[in-house]
Amino acid sequence: MDGGADPRVISTCEKVDKLLMKAYENRETAYPAYKMKYRAIVWSCPAHYYANFSNWIANCWGVNVLVEMESLNYTKPLETEDKEEALRDLARLYERMVMRRHTNGGYQNVVDELWKQCEDWNAPLVIMYQNVACKNMATVQGILDDQGRQRGYNLIWVEHDLMDPRTVSRRTMRDKVNEYMRTVMKAEPVDPSLVEFEDEVCM
Repeated sequence: MDGGADPRVISTCEKVDKLLMKAYENRETAYPAYKMKYRAIVWSCPAHYYANFSNWIANCWGVNVLVEMESLNYTKPLETEDKEEALRDLARLYERMVMRRHTNGGYQNVVDELWKQCEDWNAPLVIMYQNVACKNMATVQGILDDQGRQRGYNLIWVEHDLMDPRTVSRRTMRDKVNEYMRTVMKAEPVDPSLVEFEDEVCM
């Protein structure tokens, strides 16, 4: 072994790059717009072992995830020419990092900010990730439920264990959504074939 990259991996990456560029040029989306029935945002930290959960919920239930909390850090383009301004930009970015600003950032950044984002994105549905080891978010679960009900938002609490699918499996995460969509939303899946499947075929 010379330590170089596996040619099969390089070939696969090149094929994926071509597919992505073709999709980009054709303005294709991960799922057809006509299948989307619900507008949603994701709040709190997602499970790192289920990267394509939002794609599943879109293709199975027609839930269009418009934005995730982790993408709401910073919207200003970072300065790259002026060193002093670049350092200031980095400092502002670090101040607004997710684990600092939202989940550990106090009531306003966890609760009030959620309702602001729901309003800004016109999203009546919230996919609320609940890391079973995170005590900070657990303390405001009842508050979020009560205020969400008063404001007319639907919150789907999806438990996970961040890095370990043995504690909360991907199937268990999907089951929470399936149950909520059927019992609370009185909905039917847009693709019933995606309701039940083995975890080995998802990321």
